[in-house]
Amino acid sequence: MRSIYLKTISKNKLAFLIFMLVFFSFTVISISMSLCYTVSAITYSSSADIDFTINPTINLTLSSSDLIISNLAPGNYADSNIVTVGVSTNAGYGYYLSATTNSNTLTNTTNNSYVFNNLSTTAGTASTLANITPGYWGYSYSTDNGSTWKSGSSGNTATGYAGLPLDNNDSGSTGVKLLSTDSYASSGSIKFKIGAKATNTQVVGTYTGTVNFYAVTNPEPLLTMQNVRRNDCTTTPSTVIDSRDGTEYHIARLADDKCWMLDNLALDLLDTNILNSLSSANTNIDPNDETNILTSLKSGNRSTGNQYANGPIGDLTEGNSYSVARANLASKDIVPSDTISQTGGCKIGGYYNYCAASAGSYCYGNGTDAGTSSGDATSDICPKGWRMPTGNTDSEYQTLYTNYHSYYNYRTALHLPLSGHFDSGSTVNQGSLGYFWSSARKNNYYNYYLDINANSVHLYSGARYSGLSVRCLLNP
Repeated sequence: MRSIYLKTISKNKLAFLIFMLVFFSFTVISISMSLCYTVSAITYSSSADIDFTINPTINLTLSSSDLIISNLAPGNYADSNIVTVGVSTNAGYGYYLSATTNSNTLTNTTNNSYVFNNLSTTAGTASTLANITPGYWGYSYSTDNGSTWKSGSSGNTATGYAGLPLDNNDSGSTGVKLLSTDSYASSGSIKFKIGAKATNTQVVGTYTGTVNFYAVTNPEPLLTMQNVRRNDCTTTPSTVIDSRDGTEYHIARLADDKCWMLDNLALDLLDTNILNSLSSANTNIDPNDETNILTSLKSGNRSTGNQYANGPIGDLTEGNSYSVARANLASKDIVPSDTISQTGGCKIGGYYNYCAASAGSYCYGNGTDAGTSSGDATSDICPKGWRMPTGNTDSEYQTLYTNYHSYYNYRTALHLPLSGHFDSGSTVNQGSLGYFWSSARKNNYYNYYLDINANSVHLYSGARYSGLSVRCLLNP
């Protein structure tokens, strides 16, 4: 009888304490005078919120500490005993169970020149135990209590055996995921075993190695612009990311009770990967006209309507254009000089002509309104669920200004930088003026926009070929 002995180590990565802090105060002040004049007691009270914080916990259990193949002869193959690996947690966003190994080989305890190699190194996978390459070992696991045995990551249906990945960072993230869930689950388990096949001349002795199991809770999902809902947006600014490119933005509910973006949009339409990733699933694009809109944005030549877009998206340094989408992101990380300290740190972001800002839905020439250009823009490059504000005299820009009653309060609430604009191939008025597109059309050539300077704010209309900043507003 020959034996292969594989010791296991389990690692529980997370343990947390629960704490509670409660504060309450109550003060009574009583004042009295003569018996003829009695003054009632005056009571003062204060209160404090009670918060309970329950952090995630996770536990990992093994039914046995050893994986042992007790009957393996030269030229033959065999399985180990079966170990049940269990996980229990209160994690609200699920967990994953993974496995790694510390070495690519199981080494002979008497002479380390003799080994069994990990299947992952050169031999790949084996559909059955008998098909394992002689001189190799691998793992197999079951999620249905031993009815079916498989290899590979969670969700893989391949049967048989595979090699374990090396443990590169002691966290489990580099391991093979044997069990995974992204929603609350109180418990789960798998059955795990190893198999090996000896060569005809395999040296006798005990071969050992280590398998590491990790149970790891998933973090709370990062809030993206695309999945923000009204209740996620409060009067306290919060940070979210645009899933299209990973850019961080601040958002807040302002005095009009609407959720506004507090940074200028900085979506780099000149990056081919970003441009090609745009769709109605992540961008405020009318799904009924998605193909035409994106065709116009990327390469012009809309297939329907009387559009005159005549070229691929370009840089605003190439000059003005009504009919070709153009953008410029050269200044996106610059913070312009600013006379209001509350807007300090606000970056310029991107400049977009209206063809680009409207995601290719508002591109035409010769002053002709046609196709989707016959009214206010209903598609734009804001994230899905967001849109450009309306901007005529009875608009969302105007309503918000009415709520704040002053230029100073308005500008500081929106964190509007004096980002200037792009015209005739170069930036203009950085640090002294700011211009922000709206969705509202004025006539064949012009759209409304918000105009600010160091001490006043206005609603004007201007030519759609200019490169202006874009702000976004959460749809109700």
